[in-house]
Amino acid sequence: MTSRFGTTLHAAACNGFLSIVELLLENSANVKLRGGEYETPLIAAIISMARISSYRSYDFERWEKIVQVLLVKGVDVNVRSEKLDTALEATSKDEIMLYKPKKLLMLYTM
Repeated sequence: MTSRFGTTLHAAACNGFLSIVELLLENSANVKLRGGEYETPLIAAIISMARISSYRSYDFERWEKIVQVLLVKGVDVNVRSEKLDTALEATSKDEIMLYKPKKLLMLYTM
């Protein structure tokens, strides 16, 4: 399935649906497919995390867990997006400044 999000995995990651992300990955969803506004499920999760963290800090952990799950499943943190560069670079943008996801991503780029 494709949509403005790319795939179902992109949409679930972007919207913070952790159980759906886990279910899709258990059923062999491809973490490397690109598409949609943010191009990768990882970048979709990170950008959504930035948006919600400014006004709903209690939801932050849900997206952080999604980032962790995607990293464990082998998502490529070095894939470049046309708009946002890599996921690691997206966490460094002035308007985002996401310290925890940046730390997680750095563990997977070494």
